[in-house]
Amino acid sequence: RRVLFRSKDYKPKVENILNSPEFFGKVANPHLLEYWNADYDLVTNMKSFYVTHAINCELINTELVAWIDFGYCRDEQSVPSSKKWSYDFDPNKIHFWNLIPIEPERPIDEIIYSGDVYIMGCHIVSGKEKWIYLNSLVIGCLNKLIEYNLIDDDQGLWLMAYLTNSDVFELHQGNPNDWFNVFKTMNTEIQ
Repeated sequence: RRVLFRSKDYKPKVENILNSPEFFGKVANPHLLEYWNADYDLVTNMKSFYVTHAINCELINTELVAWIDFGYCRDEQSVPSSKKWSYDFDPNKIHFWNLIPIEPERPIDEIIYSGDVYIMGCHIVSGKEKWIYLNSLVIGCLNKLIEYNLIDDDQGLWLMAYLTNSDVFELHQGNPNDWFNVFKTMNTEIQ
């Protein structure tokens, strides 16, 4: 099922929230990009849309699909010497990396205002069908945030998607001191 996402429909809404004293006045770290740049929020929140679009256009010929942020491989230490990434990810799960234990009872507005990062946004792996499902979750979560005069980047939406239906996700422990190690820590090529 295709879920349409037009950033031009969302940008004025996101800008209104970011410029709202009701929102911005509660933010603990207003210097962070996600609290003042609508374009950044929209681009990061569209990751699942981009992947789903590529799937729907039949541009992907593998069962597993990974999103890795541009610039993720910042230095030689981020990439295994083999230059290959191979791991037995379950294609029926959406694979996220979390930094701190999920607190399902903690209000999402408190999480957004604090800037606490539960789910890393820089890398995601899943099978094609679950990417399509993730995209529908993300669009629903984004609409819910906007309805409540809230906005966040991908990390907040990933957390909301996970909380919506945790059964379809598999969490892997991320390293808060090294966000750029997934190719080395989860790689059968070097183990």
